Amino acid sequence: MSSFCDLNIITKRNENLYEKVKASLELGYRKIALNQIVDFTEDQSSAAAKDNSGTNTKKRKKARVSISKEDLIPDPLEVSLESVQRCIKDSEVLSRNCKSVQILQRITFVLNDIDQIRLVKSSKAQKFDLIAVAPADQRIFMTCCESVPEIDIISIDTSQKSSIRFKRSNIRSAVNKGINFEFNYSPAIHSSCYRQNLISQLSMLLCIEPRIKNVMLNSGAQKCLDMRGPYDVANLGILFGFKENNCSALCGSVCENTIRHAEHRKFNKYGVKIYDQPVIIKGEVPDNINQHEKTFQNDVKEFNENLILKELIMEENHLEQNCSLYILNSNTDSVPDVTPSHNN
Repeated sequence: MSSFCDLNIITKRNENLYEKVKASLELGYRKIALNQIVDFTEDQSSAAAKDNSGTNTKKRKKARVSISKEDLIPDPLEVSLESVQRCIKDSEVLSRNCKSVQILQRITFVLNDIDQIRLVKSSKAQKFDLIAVAPADQRIFMTCCESVPEIDIISIDTSQKSSIRFKRSNIRSAVNKGINFEFNYSPAIHSSCYRQNLISQLSMLLCIEPRIKNVMLNSGAQKCLDMRGPYDVANLGILFGFKENNCSALCGSVCENTIRHAEHRKFNKYGVKIYDQPVIIKGEVPDNINQHEKTFQNDVKEFNENLILKELIMEENHLEQNCSLYILNSNTDSVPDVTPSHNN
């Protein structure tokens, strides 16, 4: 059975992470992602304001030029396993039931410009376990679905009325790449306007693709009070229009598939091509290869040579049979008629 996951717990560097970790574990989640949000418009303006304070206009212009968007990407948070184990031991519920916990690092890029997509492929972003994007308009959404395989999650912003319109071709291209769509329920707790946006966007997605299974519901919580248990999230899925059989997957198997997709994206960078026929190895085996590899390659070479000899022998036998049949046919055609004549 798949364990319950919450892959969007919003965190900052100067806050106590372990309160949120403990609260999510007590609710029943066993796989958690600590999310850092990167909004280039806000971060770049604040960084420029800090660098330009107390300088003249010429220095301000140089400071603006020197700030690059890659410098605004943070490093993953440092989470010590000892402190997590202390949180588990301090709680009576966790000490009995919690056996295995997985804490992941996630980064979310708020994309306001299509040129910002290249930052998803940067070396700083690849340090994180999960990479998510929050597109701001339709063009960026289509590009992320079709031509950005480096992402794991496309997060739909429900805090405001979105300009994104779902299309079946975009959704299917993202699903074929293993990308999942994320909706956060915590903004819907605080405001009826956010709740209306969440219901309308989910209903629009289900109308276009009613059998979609690449949707997950995460908290997007900034406080511990914004979190809800996994069974409450499954009941929210029924309210939003999902089938009862698929509601538990919204915070279960779909999230685990996202983690698995991120692991494959991060570690599997080579492929193996399987041939129907054995490959013929030409040349000598180099000396710097181990003895086991040498014996293996020699065995393959002998097998290929024997296979080629057998094919040649079969072809020669086939040609001899054809030639003998041709000679017999030609002899029968040229033999004169020796039947006795009765003229005498």
